[in-house]
Amino acid sequence: MIGAASSGRFIVRAALRTDVGKVRSENQDFGTFTSLEEENGRHPGGRLLIVADGMGGHRGGATASRLAAETVKTQYVGSETDDIPEALRAALNHANSRIFREAQANPDLRGMGTTTSALAIRGDQGWFAHVGDSRIYMVSAGEIKQLTDDHSLVASMVREGLLTSDEAATHPRRN
Repeated sequence: MIGAASSGRFIVRAALRTDVGKVRSENQDFGTFTSLEEENGRHPGGRLLIVADGMGGHRGGATASRLAAETVKTQYVGSETDDIPEALRAALNHANSRIFREAQANPDLRGMGTTTSALAIRGDQGWFAHVGDSRIYMVSAGEIKQLTDDHSLVASMVREGLLTSDEAATHPRRN
């Protein structure tokens, strides 16, 4: 949970911008957030922001990131619960299932995948959920704090004590 701003309210300003970078020829990022109409009077309510990063080099990464973000948003806004952690969990699970089904149904999309990071803000509280290695940070009072752990092979090896952070930085399977 993220604490309240000094005014007792969060001020949320959101903008989306992506860049293909210098290595890839296709941008596989996708982001979205709820509109004011979607935020009011619905379960679980509040502002929802989502970023998904298609797995580079995999067929269908752009499709996977778009499906993930759109599915998470639709499922969250349409949730029957006002329990935000449960609504986020269910939305991410539904997106995962949808991406898997699409990949199985279409040979051109086999192997597609994406990371997904979501932040829900209601009142003076925030909740986040993520899958993959796209990180969520909190910036407050001039400090930056990483809130999530990467879901990757090398990060798991560091957590299990099989690699040091220095070894992970040069590991051939690092992200």
